[in-house]
Amino acid sequence: MQKDPWPVPADQRASRCTGAALSVAANLLGVCVPGSGARIMAFVGGPSTEGPGSIVSKSLSEPIRSHKDLDKDSAPLYDKAVKFYDQLAKQLVHQGHVLDLFACAVDQVGVAEMKVAIEKTGGMVVLAESFGHSVFKDSLLRIFQSADDNLGLSFNGILEINCSKDVKVQGIIGPCTSLEKELIAGFDQEAAVAVMARFVSFKMETEVDFDPVRWLDRSLILSGPEPVLLDATAIASDRILLLDSYFTVVIFHGITIAQWRNARYQDQEGHEVFAQLLKAPHEEANAIIKERFPVPRLVVCDQYGSQRRLLPPPCRPTARCVFVAVASDIDARRTGPSQPAATTGGHQCLTAPPTPTAATHHAAIVAMLPPR
Repeated sequence: MQKDPWPVPADQRASRCTGAALSVAANLLGVCVPGSGARIMAFVGGPSTEGPGSIVSKSLSEPIRSHKDLDKDSAPLYDKAVKFYDQLAKQLVHQGHVLDLFACAVDQVGVAEMKVAIEKTGGMVVLAESFGHSVFKDSLLRIFQSADDNLGLSFNGILEINCSKDVKVQGIIGPCTSLEKELIAGFDQEAAVAVMARFVSFKMETEVDFDPVRWLDRSLILSGPEPVLLDATAIASDRILLLDSYFTVVIFHGITIAQWRNARYQDQEGHEVFAQLLKAPHEEANAIIKERFPVPRLVVCDQYGSQRRLLPPPCRPTARCVFVAVASDIDARRTGPSQPAATTGGHQCLTAPPTPTAATHHAAIVAMLPPR
């Protein structure tokens, strides 16, 4: 694909008819493959300025609508665009097709208007600064990556929810439509045993080196999540914080940990424990990034560093949080005045550098979520 050769005046926006293009694509799929699995992938680099679904005029003198305009109902093109995409969503749902959006631009592209069509069809949204950004490239590659030469995409699925007698479904998150079908069966302890047995059977068929007895022991005796205060006091000089805010994964090193790392203690013989301490949050972050779509941004920062601003804002004394996972159980304690101590007698110990403090430190890894 080549860049549009038509010049754009300096006082105008580029001509984009996103809504018309999506309508043509939906009609083509409806004629060619009605009722079969198909996806429309829209790669948008700016707001729609022409045709149905446009959100702003071509003149740069007219600003694009903001949240304040939407709250005051002063965006003249918003309701018309939402109505257009709602009709497009009904058409795509009837045809069994999906709409995906890859919005790569610094300015707004109209995701608020297109959201209804994407959500109802079960599509994906990827936001990036440009088409050359790693978030866009990695997310696009992730769609086509599969171990068994399949895309791993499904269409026209049916989800059945069986509730107990006194349980009623209030709602559901995601693209779906009620079948208006009620079931009497409930989910009790016997049903849970049956589900676990089916799951173990599935893993035995699909995994080569799978020990069902050991896996069941670990799964059944697994303790539940523990709450962790998402508080500003969690930020300390002797801690490594792992913050998962879905679109961004932050690894935050305290100033003491950063000094240990900059002194290259992890490369010295006898200080393997400190190397494991630094490696553990990166392994946890990589596991999160590997399983998530769109691919989140990974930020590694230090206390008092240039990117430290990414961690403190979610940390408030009254914040509500949920403990996600224990990244490591390494207990690193100070045992000397100058450098990390070696691992002896089964005890894992670290030593702080001579600066900046002489108090006893405790190094730990904390997994945190932002307040809801």
